[in-house]
Amino acid sequence: MKILYLEKSDWEIDYIVSDIFENKIEVEFFNANNITQFLSRSDLVSNCVFCVNHSIDFDTVIKVIQFLRPVAIFWFSDEDGHNSKWLSMSNHTKFLFRNYNHPSYEYPEHSAQFPLGYVKGFLSGNASSNLVMNKMDKRQISCSFVGQLKSDRVEMCSIFSKMPNCFIKPVYNNWKLNTLPFPPKELFQLYYNSVFVPIGRGNISLDCFRIYEAIVSGAIPVIVGSAKEIGETLKYNGYPPTIVQAESWDKAYGICSALLLNTHELQAMQDENIVWLKYQLDSIRNKIAIQ
Repeated sequence: MKILYLEKSDWEIDYIVSDIFENKIEVEFFNANNITQFLSRSDLVSNCVFCVNHSIDFDTVIKVIQFLRPVAIFWFSDEDGHNSKWLSMSNHTKFLFRNYNHPSYEYPEHSAQFPLGYVKGFLSGNASSNLVMNKMDKRQISCSFVGQLKSDRVEMCSIFSKMPNCFIKPVYNNWKLNTLPFPPKELFQLYYNSVFVPIGRGNISLDCFRIYEAIVSGAIPVIVGSAKEIGETLKYNGYPPTIVQAESWDKAYGICSALLLNTHELQAMQDENIVWLKYQLDSIRNKIAIQ
């Protein structure tokens, strides 16, 4: 079995290949210009996993997956929630895995939300299951944030910069992997030594890669929003990750400040997220019967 992988989705490539498939599967890349080559590939029929986002022509994708009948489809990047027609891909596969959770969508029964993952190079191509986790009482940074200052992040950084031993670095991100302003391996080391990672809203959604990069690194994500929005965003079939959540950044700061005095509770939260992440990855493998 092969992974057929859209080149424009390379942000997630390490996460898919290393964490989900444990480096046990071959990858074949495609793009908008050569996707139709698969219409002559009988060797891939019912013998592939298809990874795509909506940057490519929908009708062409449907034509190809109708022929291929992939074992599973991984659909990335639907942050704005305006692409519900792509859910029809589920008619041509055993299981559709999708980022994000939109209350306005009617999701097919054989589909599931899966974590966004982490940037390519974050774990240097290793699987998260091989990490020796840095325990909470060994972490030297109270909170860390590296990213663009947009939406509520200016307020977030202003408030959390008051926390002792914090690391906050505003950067401009052009989303090009080879010119990221903060190298992924260094970002992992930063989170690996941090207790909290305040998230801040993405372009639209509360969901973003930083949540899962924090969890993989053993840090606790901090998210501000209404309980309703957070619950819908991190639904995961009724099993959300363990986070610090509040309706304002002032309240979130207060919760985190109190937790810094309770290493036992912090360790329990980290342990819960390690179990949660393992469950999510195992669940994906089980749904498509990866041996």
